[in-house]
Amino acid sequence: MKNLIQLIAVALAGAGIVQAQTTVLYQQDFGTTNGGTTLAAVGWEQALPTRGYSGIYSQSSAVDGNTGLPLPPATLYFGGNTGTGIFFTTNGAGSGTGGDSAFTSIDPTPYTNLSLSVESQYSYQGTNLTCWFAVEVGGAWYVDTNAPLTTAQHSAGSIFYSTTLAYNPAATNWNVLANISAPSIGPVASANLSGAIDGIGIMVSLANSGSWDFNDFQILSISNPPVQAPVMTAPPLSQTVYAGGGFSFAVGASISAPLSYAWIKDGVALTNDSRISGANSAELSIENAGVADAGTYWVVVSNSAGYFDTSTNPTPSTLTVNALPQDYLYAETFPFVGPKLVNYPVSTVGWVGNLPNSPNRLFQTSGGAGAIFAYEGGPATEAFTVTTNSDAGLSGLAFPVINPADYPAVSFSVQVAPTYQPANVSAYFAVQMNGSSWYAMNTPIPVNTSAASATYTTYSQQFSSLSGNWNQLSLSPSGATIGGAATGNLTGVITGSGLVVNYGGGGGNFNFANFLMVTDAAAATPPVITVSPLSQTVYTGAGVTFAGMASGSQPLVYSWQFNGNPLTNGPGILGANSNVLTLLNVGINQTGAYSLIASNSAGTDNSANYFSTALTVNSQPTNLLYDESFPFVGPQTGNASPSTVGWVAAVPDSPNRLFQVASGFGAVYTYEGSPGTTAFYATTLTDTGLSGLPFPSIPLASVSNLLFSASIAPTTDPTNLTASVAVQIDGGAWYVSSTNLPVDTSAASATYTVVSQAFSPYATNWNQLTLTSTGASEGSQAAAALTGTLTGAGLVFHFSNAGSFNLNDFQITGNETAPPETITALVVGHGSLTLNWPAQAGLNLQSATNLAPPVVWTDVPGTLGQGSATIPTTSHQMYFRLAAP
Repeated sequence: MKNLIQLIAVALAGAGIVQAQTTVLYQQDFGTTNGGTTLAAVGWEQALPTRGYSGIYSQSSAVDGNTGLPLPPATLYFGGNTGTGIFFTTNGAGSGTGGDSAFTSIDPTPYTNLSLSVESQYSYQGTNLTCWFAVEVGGAWYVDTNAPLTTAQHSAGSIFYSTTLAYNPAATNWNVLANISAPSIGPVASANLSGAIDGIGIMVSLANSGSWDFNDFQILSISNPPVQAPVMTAPPLSQTVYAGGGFSFAVGASISAPLSYAWIKDGVALTNDSRISGANSAELSIENAGVADAGTYWVVVSNSAGYFDTSTNPTPSTLTVNALPQDYLYAETFPFVGPKLVNYPVSTVGWVGNLPNSPNRLFQTSGGAGAIFAYEGGPATEAFTVTTNSDAGLSGLAFPVINPADYPAVSFSVQVAPTYQPANVSAYFAVQMNGSSWYAMNTPIPVNTSAASATYTTYSQQFSSLSGNWNQLSLSPSGATIGGAATGNLTGVITGSGLVVNYGGGGGNFNFANFLMVTDAAAATPPVITVSPLSQTVYTGAGVTFAGMASGSQPLVYSWQFNGNPLTNGPGILGANSNVLTLLNVGINQTGAYSLIASNSAGTDNSANYFSTALTVNSQPTNLLYDESFPFVGPQTGNASPSTVGWVAAVPDSPNRLFQVASGFGAVYTYEGSPGTTAFYATTLTDTGLSGLPFPSIPLASVSNLLFSASIAPTTDPTNLTASVAVQIDGGAWYVSSTNLPVDTSAASATYTVVSQAFSPYATNWNQLTLTSTGASEGSQAAAALTGTLTGAGLVFHFSNAGSFNLNDFQITGNETAPPETITALVVGHGSLTLNWPAQAGLNLQSATNLAPPVVWTDVPGTLGQGSATIPTTSHQMYFRLAAP
């Protein structure tokens, strides 16, 4: 063994190596000696970003993540919301009341390799920050935007990473930093920096809220750096793999490059071949492991000054190869290989992270074992997925093509630790079919979220091809979107799988380990109603929807009861055998109690066991033409699309805008962050009465006292908004009222107040309106008075800047003229017929020769607004009616 290591290691350099001359010109340890909780306490100043914060706290276990060397115990933190900030010190600022070092001006010309360095780590949402070194030279401040600070740490802790900037005064390295009290990055410096460095600091730019931690700021001069023997910073970690899978070992080393690596197994030096790669690099990888690959691995790392040998480590690095269980189709244990001490991207093991902020999520649990942490600080949906294309077996097994028809059962399994605010988090198994479409199971993984826990528990669910078990799933690099129900049963082969994680308000965290797909049937668990249907109140003639959700083994069978009696699909009843029940054109006799029943092979559960769901049906007022109360149905707890109630959102970003105000009650929020015009509206085509009353066709000539009303809460910066009524005429052109609704915008309020506007047809009251999927635009005045039939209505919102109204009940009221009865006359022979009727403005006489469908009615000329007419009889039978034009 000794001879082998000596052959592999590079010969040590002689004793005459020139020693480096290192001069520490300035070191700020943020209060090691005397302490202090503010930057001013150590002689530093700050210009905070929006809603900024800063300070100094104790971190007694702080270490450098590459060298493992200890750092000073005091750490500075700095952050805020979107914007820029800086913390800095200048010549003459002193050491403060709690510091032990004072900055003095530094002339860079006498020094060799002058450099600035700092230790840093992510603290809170660190990927939202970019940080650079800044200097004051010749009375002006500059920032080196070419060299941002880097850190591998993605959460607060004891591990920091060093960033070093070699000072180079060339103008191309520096941007002007305007106004140190409210810093902004300006153009490239007009000339090379010349003169002493009179101030130093760190500039921070935030794309959103977040912060970093900083430790041990130094300014150094290093001359004649020597070659030093490598030092191990992270040993190879023992691994366990199933036969046929891939595995890796990695080592961390510091000090002088170039370094040479030689990997050895059980005393035999390894060489690269069709299975082995990296035999002479920091990371060794071997594919398609077999029993012969099990054993002890180590590496010799050397340079011209010496070497180290990991075979002398107290804990040897071993590989264990386990036989693949016969029922396993795929297994991913998420091993942690190193050599960094912190997180890696999930792509390391062939997975894909569809994440809003994309930090590295693969972390070390113990030794070579790892897991994925799924954390978001607020509402979001993300996914962790694997496919036949992404996982070729470099770590663990390659993902195979799985044909469910080849096995008696296919099940998913994963270990979950609900570590932080688990009640806000739900997770779902996902599949990709035939290399294209993705689906998320509509029953969440039944994780026990009663309390946060670091203990991993195994949960399993069985694959079922029935469409009722799946929702459509869209994946993007920045997140995932769970859509509507699958349009048909899932057919073909499984080419991908994974996990979808949904976060409610306040965010939370699940940790995932050991993901499996097996041929065993998942143990059946009885259903549990997890979301009960919400009570609703509607008018007669309206539609109403109830929705619930249950957990338990698939397939789940749903049914509904009304006052304890089973419901079946039929006229006016839809979804009696799904988790969403819709009733159309309801009557008073449908008032009562509704409940959702979920059943499977293991049992039955009833939503009435947890929550009483009632439908209240009120008689429709005689003057009520249309009503939409924007009910919140569920079963998802997050926002819904206004399309669920038949409304259309003409907004630039199209998020779900229908939110829950109280149980069963909802509203639409209109928020925009910049100037623009948006609209929310319904038409006879979009609102057919699935929720509330269907939108009617309203002949303007037959309705008096036409009135539009809406309940509005001016919730955020209301002075930036106005709201106006919009109408559609004859299924075509849209118009917006030139008079705004009288919303009180004097102060933001969550209180809903009814505001109304009477309809007036005159052209001066209306402007032309153009609606698109991304917004609205108001044009010139209407060319003529509005006549015909009202076929759509809604509200237009004008934003002069950021702000929000919340929109609740929208109603149209008016007094309809009773439709006239058809006038008929049987004519024998030829001649003429004189008819008389009560004259009424806006009505004219129409005639037809047959009442068999389709009936063709023709206006009788000269009868508009008249009360009599003499009509030549041209047919043996003629029919007449009074109608609006």
